[in-house]
Amino acid sequence: MSTIFGEGWKLRPSQLIGTFGPGSIYDNLKDSILILGTDSWREQNCKRLQEESLLLYLKNSGNRMYSRLSKFLVPVSKGKHDQHIPIKTFPRWGVCSVCHILQLRDRSVGEDGIKCKSNECPGRTGRGTRKAPETIPVRFIMACINGHLDDFPWYRWVHRGRITNCNEQSARMYLLEDPSISSLESKTVECRNCDRRENMATALAPKGMRYVLPEGCHGKRPWLTTDDSQQCLHNGEVIFPQGLYKGSTNVYFPSTVRSITVPPLTGELAEKVLAKIEGTDLLTMSVEDLRKFIPHFFTGEDPQVVLELIRAIKEKRSSKEQPDIRAQEYNELNLRRYPSRGVDVDDFKTEPIELPENFSEYLDNLVLVRKLREVVAITGFYRIMPPGSEEDDNRFPSPITNYPNQLPEWLPAVENRGEGIFFTIKESKMKEWEKQDDVRKRFQQVLKKRKVSSLIQEKFEISPRYLLLHSLSHLLIKEIGNFAGYSTSSMRERIYSRDGMAGILIYTSSPSSDGSLGGLVEQGKKPQFNLMMQKALRKSKICSMDPLCAFSKPGIGNRRNGSACHACLFLPETSCECMNDLLDRSFVQQTLSTRIGFFG
Repeated sequence: MSTIFGEGWKLRPSQLIGTFGPGSIYDNLKDSILILGTDSWREQNCKRLQEESLLLYLKNSGNRMYSRLSKFLVPVSKGKHDQHIPIKTFPRWGVCSVCHILQLRDRSVGEDGIKCKSNECPGRTGRGTRKAPETIPVRFIMACINGHLDDFPWYRWVHRGRITNCNEQSARMYLLEDPSISSLESKTVECRNCDRRENMATALAPKGMRYVLPEGCHGKRPWLTTDDSQQCLHNGEVIFPQGLYKGSTNVYFPSTVRSITVPPLTGELAEKVLAKIEGTDLLTMSVEDLRKFIPHFFTGEDPQVVLELIRAIKEKRSSKEQPDIRAQEYNELNLRRYPSRGVDVDDFKTEPIELPENFSEYLDNLVLVRKLREVVAITGFYRIMPPGSEEDDNRFPSPITNYPNQLPEWLPAVENRGEGIFFTIKESKMKEWEKQDDVRKRFQQVLKKRKVSSLIQEKFEISPRYLLLHSLSHLLIKEIGNFAGYSTSSMRERIYSRDGMAGILIYTSSPSSDGSLGGLVEQGKKPQFNLMMQKALRKSKICSMDPLCAFSKPGIGNRRNGSACHACLFLPETSCECMNDLLDRSFVQQTLSTRIGFFG
């Protein structure tokens, strides 16, 4: 086991709850490594993040995995050579760059652990291994849809069938390549102990391992300290692993939850109160006792403000129901209660903007979010297929700690700060549109009678209004990217869709202290927003891929989409909360194929 440190291994905290979270493979010029689970992390190398709503959302979700959850932690680096994130070499197999022999490698024992050990290697220039060439990590690994991970079974791949004259200890395997062929057929595994050889042509096929590992997946979890003790099944059937390239995007799909911090529990004082009450009796004290103790616990702070914060925390924690995070955010972002002044509380600052005349018939509210704080936590990950790819996909995220033997007490998280634009659509107008028979018919075609489950962690109804809001959000993000100074991949969406809720938050955030250049907020002002909406709606009518896009059959393949493609609606998957699922520009504006668009 080793740890990430120095220039060659440096990762940003945001990467550790995303692309390179626990259970992922990180490949660079030095080595190929596996990020280990939180059961191997050191809490003293992390900083605590306060986000009460997100914490209670997970604790009260009914999932046993989060029953002991008490905090979020973010790894911090205090110096150039700080050791803080545990890793280990993976895949363990390497191939010599000179003689092409396959052998196990382990950087944890030093540089000799990755040197070629073959006495027949022509690259060796002296005794021992120090003069030997380095072995390069192989590109092939093995994983299953339940998240298990293992080395590619080189011995069993080349020694198929009955073996009597060779074993794993005596096998001398080589990975050879024909430079005249560019496909997988160019690679061949050869055992020079028994003269067996096998082509790699079917190594990455979905069913390529069925005859190599007829017993199925072994349930290996090398990122944790324990393997899965349960038989690996999916819908009651034995799971067979699949060969993959270690750098493939389908090796790791992080599962995250996120929350926008809203009043009253926002700002430094709220974080201070949340930190101080842990391990004390403040939440059980009467108001009279609190008035006595608050000045001693919170010197220099307004006792009445602190008292209100304690009351808010107590009220949240006394409820056993799962908090509705999006409803809380929507209520604070929606400025109908205070349309003339907005909110300015530490990390949450909003400003109401007059609606453009062209859209006053449709829009109910337009708000500039000048400051926001977002907390993102990783809860697990998926492999091979993202969640929701199949109609009967009932998989749970693969754990980042030794679950079910160990219930996690904390999750890795990161806090981002930024800015955004929030607007709502008139509820009366939305309900009138949703009642149309053609709208409902199109919605059922898009869903194609599949389960209404998506990648969105928070539970809310997927309905025609969701497809409308989601598609409009994508159109605007693409348009804003041309003017705001941010790329589309740096912006995110948050859709508020339910009876009584119809809003869109488009925002950008980063882990830096500022997290904002002001460019996005500028596009939310009346003239710019009016122009942007007009351009977005104009582009929703005609796609450069029309008529193919407009007349594409809804609900085809794994996607629940209608008229949607890369030319008109698809965004980088980091920007979309559904990985480009549940989109149809026909709901926004009339197209060549339909006339059901909300905006005409």
